[in-house]
Amino acid sequence: MRAGVLASANITQSSTGFLELANGTTSQRPSSPVDGMMRYNTSYNNIEAYVANSWANVATFTTNLTIDQIRGYDNAVSEPMLFVGDTTRSKVLSVAESVYTYQMNSLNNQSWVLPNTSLNSTSGYVMPYDGTIVRLTAYIGATNNNSMALAVYVNSTEYTGQLTTGKTGSSFVNSAVNLDFSAGNLLRLQSIISSGGNVQYVTIGMTVKWRNN
Repeated sequence: MRAGVLASANITQSSTGFLELANGTTSQRPSSPVDGMMRYNTSYNNIEAYVANSWANVATFTTNLTIDQIRGYDNAVSEPMLFVGDTTRSKVLSVAESVYTYQMNSLNNQSWVLPNTSLNSTSGYVMPYDGTIVRLTAYIGATNNNSMALAVYVNSTEYTGQLTTGKTGSSFVNSAVNLDFSAGNLLRLQSIISSGGNVQYVTIGMTVKWRNN
């Protein structure tokens, strides 16, 4: 068993050898991390550090990048895509993003937000491959003194509280998300507006990355 070393002064290594970091899988991360911790993540083959209350890549190496094709809805096969381990979400996601953008002059409480190219106007947009919603953005030109929250539906399962805008004047919100879906699932969004009112001149963006299971 190795003992820990606590130093109260600067440490300088003058050899030409190496410094071996602690290493382990994502699930073996410290249970109570603090800012400044550093380790080698064997799940994704990269060095990570705990910064601003979350784990982040320090460096991404070529060995952590893979080019692959994934099988999707109706047994379709994707074009070759570049994938990399996402240590924040603990999964392997495509480097490329797909952004679905919706624009409306007015949005009422509990309105369905669907892309214009929806394959099913009542149930949502059919996802071609397994993936993850990684970000939601919303711009409201006129809030009418109302705040708006977005609920995400994956088929009939509702995920509330994914994004909430302000009430005053115009409002822009950029919210990180981590919601998985499978190939063939139907995605749609629903607006939840305070006081049952409405907001105007709305642009909503939903960013997804494809997942290599």
